[in-house]
Amino acid sequence: MTTAHTIQFWSIITGLVIPILVDLFSRRSWPSGVKKVMNLAFSAVSLFIGNYVVALQENASFDWVMALLTSLESFLIGVCAYLGIWKGTKASEAAKDTLIRD
Repeated sequence: MTTAHTIQFWSIITGLVIPILVDLFSRRSWPSGVKKVMNLAFSAVSLFIGNYVVALQENASFDWVMALLTSLESFLIGVCAYLGIWKGTKASEAAKDTLIRD
């Protein structure tokens, strides 16, 4: 796999998992806007770290544009995954009741 493929693969995987992490670290009563910002923040942090690790492994400079694009990609995948896969499932409900409760 090339570097671009590795980052895109990581973006897809994190996009699928991050909605459950947002459910773990948020309260049911919080507005959806707060959860969207959390999703964006988790996506950005995970993909910036991923891009930084790839830059270190290849002894190359950090590519800010690729980091921003993959973060946006992961965010969009996370929103779609939540609405299409996770919303209303037992996994999502269990995550909401695990760490932080109302």
